[in-house]
Amino acid sequence: MARVLSIGACIVFIFFLFPLARGEQKALPTTTRVTKMRAGGVVTELTEKTIKIKRQVKNSEEIVEFSLEKPVEKIKVGDKVKVSYIIKNGEKVAIKVTRDIPPKTVKTTKKPEVPFSTPK
Repeated sequence: MARVLSIGACIVFIFFLFPLARGEQKALPTTTRVTKMRAGGVVTELTEKTIKIKRQVKNSEEIVEFSLEKPVEKIKVGDKVKVSYIIKNGEKVAIKVTRDIPPKTVKTTKKPEVPFSTPK
């Protein structure tokens, strides 16, 4: 019985050595993860290559400038927008610019309360 177990252990050990004997495998190239960020504000200046927005941060306002990958359509100065951007070579590059449309508020009407009456 001990002989069968030792032979089985040797076979398992040999199967574990096969991947090591093949040599080193090439490592997959590591991809750098790009962090996408968002900022919201009001458009103060708009050109074909840049957009500037004014945003409020903790009781103060700051103007942030983004370079555009492609010209934006349907956006004009004074619109409230959301900008999704990444940082390339130390420059903020806007990937997506969308208008910030507030959600519609639904008015609820209250039904008049009927006083509770007891049956007679």
